[in-house]
Amino acid sequence: MMSMDRPRRLVSFESYDGAFTYTFPRYEHEWASSQDLRVAWERVAGGSYAYDMQGLLSAPKDPAEETVQFVIAGDSGTAVDQQLNTLRSILYRAGRGRLWSQDSAGARYWAWARANNLADFELRKQNFRYVPVSVSFVRLSDWYGAVEQVVSATVTTTPAEVIVNNPGPGVVQNATITLKANGANGYVSPRVDNNTTGEWFQIARTAANGNHQLRVDTGRYTVDASTDNGASWTSAYDSFTQGGLSVGFMRLEAGANTLTITNTNTPNLTFEIRFYPVYD
Repeated sequence: MMSMDRPRRLVSFESYDGAFTYTFPRYEHEWASSQDLRVAWERVAGGSYAYDMQGLLSAPKDPAEETVQFVIAGDSGTAVDQQLNTLRSILYRAGRGRLWSQDSAGARYWAWARANNLADFELRKQNFRYVPVSVSFVRLSDWYGAVEQVVSATVTTTPAEVIVNNPGPGVVQNATITLKANGANGYVSPRVDNNTTGEWFQIARTAANGNHQLRVDTGRYTVDASTDNGASWTSAYDSFTQGGLSVGFMRLEAGANTLTITNTNTPNLTFEIRFYPVYD
């Protein structure tokens, strides 16, 4: 007998801080998704097809459009009105928030998104208590796994190797890497190499004591330093260098990534990386 399991569906939309959440009704639930790739090519005079200016590289992704349709039902016209008002208010007030989906096994995924409209609906004279609704979102990121991955290691030798496993099928480009000194000279010009991708970066800073930290946000392209154990941060971008072949600050390929941390002294630091796995 053929399985009746359905693929993933859109579940809800919530504001960044979780103050506003709307769960999409499942009655007559439908979901349409569309996303283009930013392909760069030019026609060649006298030649067939075109010249691919991206060579063998993957094309960047455009923002996606996610449209969910469902039916709002109520025991009265007043109940339907209240549900419509709640939906439209949340879509407007939430601004840029998290769009959640769920697959047939119950696993949840989220992406940054923003509503494109305030819920299109149609009031039919045949039945005012069942109102078809359509909401469109612009999706501004990949789909991420619900659980943040955290890998931490104490580094007291140079070089030191750390294995970071990316459990998702997609390439992670939004990770936060933190180097926390455990004492004076806990790090001196530390360098981090991802031997799996060939990317590396180095920060020409020295930890004066155990309150000093360095933080690299590979998604926001920021480099910061703290002297009060992470309570406040200032830019350290002027001390940052990276490899010439690096696409971004640092990516994580699907599966195991071998990272090497080196220092110009004997280090005493804690290395930490945080990221959400990517599900394209």
